[in-house]
Amino acid sequence: MSNNLGKYAYAGVIGGIVSVVAMYIVLQIIVEPDQYVAVGCAGFFGSFFACMFSGQKQQVEV
Repeated sequence: MSNNLGKYAYAGVIGGIVSVVAMYIVLQIIVEPDQYVAVGCAGFFGSFFACMFSGQKQQVEV
């Protein structure tokens, strides 16, 4: 079993940053947003980009 703590911490930091940015964008676009929709959008984009940027890189041989 390998130690993936660094990878998970990296994903958490990326997810946190992206979710704060997404929340800021939602609050700038919509004056009175539904709080559940705004937090849902921030959480979705935060976890999406965290998974996308912290994935393992694999070399594909041609």
